[in-house]
Amino acid sequence: MLMSGFARKTKRPTISEGWKLCFVFLILLFVYPPLIALSRETVVRLINGVAVPSDFPEINVHEYSTSTSPGKIFFGSTFTNSAYGNYLVICENDGTPCYYRKFQKKGDSRGSGEFQLQPTGLLTAYLFEPEFYIALDRSFSIVDTFRCGNGYATDAHELTLLPNGHALLIANEYRTVDMSQLVDGGHTRATVLGNHVQELDEHKNVVFEWKCWDHYNIADAIHENLRAASIDYMHMNSVVTDFDGHLIVSIRHLSEITKINRQTGDIMWRFGGVHNQFTFINDEYEFSYQHYARPVPGKPHSYTFFDNGNHRHPQFSRAIEFKLDTARMTAEKTWEFRYTPDRYISMLGSVQRFANNNTMINWSTWPPLFANEVDYAGNILYEIQVGGVSSNRVRRYEWEGVAKAPYLLGENRNDGVVLIFNKFGDRQVKEYVVFGGSRTDNLIPMDTTANTYSHLTKLENNTTYYFRVCAIDSYGIQSEFSDVIELLVKIRQPGANLLVNGDFTNGDTGWTFLSRDEANAVGGVRNGAYAIDFDTGGSELWKVQLVQENVPLVQGHTYRFEFDAWADARRVIEAKIAQNNDQWINYSRTTPIEIVRAPQHYTFDFKMTNPGDTQARVVFNCGLSEVNCYIDNVSLKLLEESLVRDVQQLPVVCQLSQNYPNPFNAATVIPYQLAEECHVRLSVYDLLGRRLAECIWRHRPAGSYAHSFETSGWNSGVYVYQLDAIAVGHQVTNSHRKKMVLIK
Repeated sequence: MLMSGFARKTKRPTISEGWKLCFVFLILLFVYPPLIALSRETVVRLINGVAVPSDFPEINVHEYSTSTSPGKIFFGSTFTNSAYGNYLVICENDGTPCYYRKFQKKGDSRGSGEFQLQPTGLLTAYLFEPEFYIALDRSFSIVDTFRCGNGYATDAHELTLLPNGHALLIANEYRTVDMSQLVDGGHTRATVLGNHVQELDEHKNVVFEWKCWDHYNIADAIHENLRAASIDYMHMNSVVTDFDGHLIVSIRHLSEITKINRQTGDIMWRFGGVHNQFTFINDEYEFSYQHYARPVPGKPHSYTFFDNGNHRHPQFSRAIEFKLDTARMTAEKTWEFRYTPDRYISMLGSVQRFANNNTMINWSTWPPLFANEVDYAGNILYEIQVGGVSSNRVRRYEWEGVAKAPYLLGENRNDGVVLIFNKFGDRQVKEYVVFGGSRTDNLIPMDTTANTYSHLTKLENNTTYYFRVCAIDSYGIQSEFSDVIELLVKIRQPGANLLVNGDFTNGDTGWTFLSRDEANAVGGVRNGAYAIDFDTGGSELWKVQLVQENVPLVQGHTYRFEFDAWADARRVIEAKIAQNNDQWINYSRTTPIEIVRAPQHYTFDFKMTNPGDTQARVVFNCGLSEVNCYIDNVSLKLLEESLVRDVQQLPVVCQLSQNYPNPFNAATVIPYQLAEECHVRLSVYDLLGRRLAECIWRHRPAGSYAHSFETSGWNSGVYVYQLDAIAVGHQVTNSHRKKMVLIK
């Protein structure tokens, strides 16, 4: 099979096969040059012939055996890198998408998760916005939604649909607790998160509710910071019915799996944690901070789960199965899988046992997603890695569905738009008909194609178009129409300014001025330039900004970013082309610059190496200083190929390495290297860009350094550390940043 796009299947060709491929390529090159040229233009991404959006995650697979379980791979995008969108995905073993659906905008940290096939035959998934579950039928139509009752928020970890039409969910409740009564130094008004189990009937009425406060002590969360202002003392991450109809729940922060009587609400047994009731057999390690406890089908009293191992020494993760004897109160390990060498996954994870005794294991934490299938002897049969996303659970199901209508997405291109569509599951589709126009009540046919995409170029510039698509099968029968989508056409030829009103001749049209928090500044057009006058500049450069959004960038193209800038006195600003939802993604890879009293012209060329972004932004960060500054003649242009040169990178003055350990608990080491004598600042920020700590602010000679960084009272989460270095005798700041994960 010829594979294209980003789904790759590992198979080494023989020498004869390699010569055949070369021969075919030469024929295409000389006989069909337009075909090769089209490939270079990268009109749309294709994965084994299936068109996908530019921000679709990269799927790589390795098939080591033909003995995998039957079915397709299911995953959602629990976390994403900012360059990728949030998708629900079903794919074949070779990575070919069978179904996908996008939720939320690219760059949102969380989108959709807990994507699974329910025993009732419906597909369900959790949407982090607006925080509820959706159910899809075999036509991929949304037919139901589920959220907790009695005013509780709906947790993202579990929805189980029962044969009688009822649903099991995890409910979240926040309470204010005086923790000083439980621990020395506890916060007197701590916010404590508790998790309850709810059962809803077919009318969404709560018919069973099990409350955590009646059964679990907050002080039993011995590895959580009980002196913090916010405490997640349980972190229930699964609830499911056992072989006898009672409930099995996994409580991560107690390192406990609990069985609950579904009629009375009484606890039947507690496995793991400080209240463990079982004696371990054949296992020298106790499990820690586990995920996804599940009864093994056909094996009463046997359970699988993913043992993350956060608070075990040494730290390692594993998939494991225990058989419980509730008469003798013993827990015998009957199976486990560990990598060689060990892998440690601080959070997420799932284990799915199949009828043939194979097991699917999800090892995802932060991107990329990684999962494998192993047989009962521990042989690895299959691996899948998905770049740019991670998922709380990766599973395999036997599933066939056929969409009623094509699913339609659209993207801007410099010469028009690309529409991407697919009537998923329908093998009878002969062609698609694209309808479009500038009014929703007058959409006319614009293209007919057998492809799953359409590249439309003969469109009016700066005009909003509406599109919809239908499919025609081999019998000439037309399908239902897709949803109507809206796209603002922005055709940009090489050399044209992609920005609106870059010379400020139309006042501040197209630009937004922001002065945040403690900063006090005003901005406006004066004498033909944009002037920013300061009272106070705030504590960070980004506290005062001039921004233009909705800037289209295409992957693989080279751009020139230019502007004039000056100030009443010497000062620093930052100008960049950035991702709109994540300030740390700097497409232009520019660093802060020093501006002076005389107007200076600045030019930066960069190649867009990230997936395309139609909503990028130009941002001038001008805070920190109280010196007034001025900006004019801002432009961003697509360079013609004849003008593209090797983009010159700044000299390597400093390098910032990944902290270790990562993730870490309380303390970590941040290594960095200086190629020459520098003024250095090392800072730590939260994901909102707020500086939480300034670790170093001093002069350093050239050399390698390792800074020991400790947290006290910080919550678990993702943090950003940044190194700013100015070489002695230079004016340009070299900035590098990385992310680190604090797990408590």
